Amino acid sequence: MRYGGFTADPETAYTLTYGIVLKPRFLPGLVFSVDRYQIRINNSLGYNDYDYYYNGCLQSGDPFFCSSIVRNPGSGTLFSPAAGNPTTGFFRGGTTNYYRSISRGWDVQGQYTLGLGGAGRLDWGFNGSLTTFAGGQDSPLLPERNCRGYYNNGCGQQIPRWSHALRTTYSTADGAVSVSFNWRHLSSLTNANNSGDPDIGGTAARAQTTFTGIGAVDDFDLSMNVNVGKRMTLRIAANNLLDKVPPILANVRDLTSLFYNNTIPSRYDALGRQIAVGTTISF
Repeated sequence: MRYGGFTADPETAYTLTYGIVLKPRFLPGLVFSVDRYQIRINNSLGYNDYDYYYNGCLQSGDPFFCSSIVRNPGSGTLFSPAAGNPTTGFFRGGTTNYYRSISRGWDVQGQYTLGLGGAGRLDWGFNGSLTTFAGGQDSPLLPERNCRGYYNNGCGQQIPRWSHALRTTYSTADGAVSVSFNWRHLSSLTNANNSGDPDIGGTAARAQTTFTGIGAVDDFDLSMNVNVGKRMTLRIAANNLLDKVPPILANVRDLTSLFYNNTIPSRYDALGRQIAVGTTISF
C-alpha cells in the first residue's frame, strides 16, 4: 500500500458581498462602511491522509470516499510499484481536493478627520473584522465545522471572532511633523477540546483543564515623520512598542495548527519590539 494522488481539480469559489457606506452631513469628515461577505469554495485544496478515504469508505460506502481507493484492474490489488508512476493500485492521499471551505463575516471601516485650526489636525482610521464562520465541510456526509475562535483538532486557521486596528495620527498645520499611534487587537481563542461543539472535538471526555485557551491580545505601534528642511524626511517607527510577549502554549507542537516554538507565529507577533529608522533625501 502506498500514498498516491490524482491531478487536483480546480477550486470553484462562490462569493457574495454587499455593504453600505455612510457619510453623514451632521458630522463632516466621517466616512463609515460595513460590508458582508459570504464565500464558499468547492473542491478546496488541502491535505488528506489516505486513512481519510479508507475509513470514510468503510464507514459509509459513499463514492466521495470510495472513488479514491483505486484497485489494479488486472490483479485487483491495492499496490503498484511507485517507480512506474502507476495510475491504479493505490489509496489517494496527500494534497487533494477537500469537499468544501466556507467563510462568512462582516468587515467594518471608518475614517474621521478633525481639524484643530492652527494647532494641526487629527485623523483616525479604523478597520475591524467580525468572523461568523471559518471552516468547512470535509465530506457530503459530515456536518459543517465552524472553527471561528478555536484552535486545535484540525482548526488550523486560528481566526478570532473579532480583530481590529485603530490608528490615530496627529499632523502639524504645516505638515512638517506627523505622529501616528496604532492599536492592534485580536480577541481570544479557545481550544477546540473545550468548545462544547462535538463537530470540532469539543466533547466532555476531551475537555482540558490546562491550556484551554488564549486570552485577547493587544499590541501598539508608534511612528513619527519629520520633514527636515525641504529635501529631507526622517522616519522613526517602533512596532510592538511595549515589547508584548506572544501567548505561550507549553508542550505543544500541533502540525495541523502550525504551532511551533510554543506559540502561534502565524497569528501573533513573535519578534518583540522592532525599531526602524529611515530617511529620504531629495537632490
